[in-house]
Amino acid sequence: MNVDEERISLIKLHNFFYLKPSWAWRLINLYEKASEVLKQAPAALFAEAGLPLDEGQRFAKKVSSFDAEKELTQADRMGAKVVFFDDDDYPSLLKEIPDPPILIYIKGKMKPSWPIGIVGTRKPSNYGVRSCVKLIKEISPFNISIVSGLARGIDSVAHESALKFGLQTWAVLGTGIDICYPRENKKLYARMPETGGVLISEFPLGSPPLAYHFPRRNRIISGVSHSVLVIEGGFSSGALITARFALQQGRELLALPGNIDSFQSAGPNSFIKQGAALCSEGLDIISSLPAEAFLEKKSARKEEVQEEKIPSLGGLANRVYEFIAHSQKGLTLDEIMKEFKIGVPEASGVVFELETGGYISNSEGKYSSNSIR
Repeated sequence: MNVDEERISLIKLHNFFYLKPSWAWRLINLYEKASEVLKQAPAALFAEAGLPLDEGQRFAKKVSSFDAEKELTQADRMGAKVVFFDDDDYPSLLKEIPDPPILIYIKGKMKPSWPIGIVGTRKPSNYGVRSCVKLIKEISPFNISIVSGLARGIDSVAHESALKFGLQTWAVLGTGIDICYPRENKKLYARMPETGGVLISEFPLGSPPLAYHFPRRNRIISGVSHSVLVIEGGFSSGALITARFALQQGRELLALPGNIDSFQSAGPNSFIKQGAALCSEGLDIISSLPAEAFLEKKSARKEEVQEEKIPSLGGLANRVYEFIAHSQKGLTLDEIMKEFKIGVPEASGVVFELETGGYISNSEGKYSSNSIR
């Protein structure tokens, strides 16, 4: 693979400083090029750039042993590419944040759109799942991309719903782009680039799901988004970290209101008290975007897709319907998940299919049969 020296140097620099992009930018600005940074001795980096001497020594050792061309080749083999800060396909909004990565890895085609971040708890209530699906359905006629983190819970529901309604969805990973985490989302991870989705990561290939990666990941979710919607999350939820990054980055913050005695709604309710926009319908999300977004509705054909009724049931959907139909007082999503040993994304996808098909309805968090079969 024929890549110029500067890009090879940028990859090596990034591989060492991906957790400290501000240092990478500082060195590039000081020496004007990444390739010049790599030529400096540790003592010079210490004296001229203020890099601690021991870290300068580690830097020199690591960049000399790192094979940047192999990194590019491996990314290419898996259908991904390395996108540099000056490339046209580097997200323009991400360039505006205080500490943008000098490069990112992307798998899938990032189409021009209005990206919206949707984040929330890994253990959503039925209300949170229903609201997430409802809001994404309501904004589906517009040229919007749904950005989230591929985590359990609301993230997975957001990605699945976007694909369901024909919206592009971007998953920002807390691992290398070649690693799926959590493993239960392996099918979604594999399906996204094939069905209009995009995988994004700033972490070098092979980077594992380390705890301190995810706050870094969260700043990218908000960084590539015009606005961010929080759907449930306690005060310690990672979703609230994303919300705080959104505020720091000057993004509009929206929050789904919830019961005042619900732990999962504590975070969103608190943000609403502090001035976040209350989000109760899709129009609230559209209103957070520039006025041009209103003019970019998708084709009528795509709008019709969301109104199609499923002609018949099969597989898991049929078994879930029969389970609900034979219940006396209706069933919660948790009861369905427990019965069929499935997670939130799959369960919410099935009940949503049944609801849109007119087979079941939801009342106070319980699903009941409409007796149409």
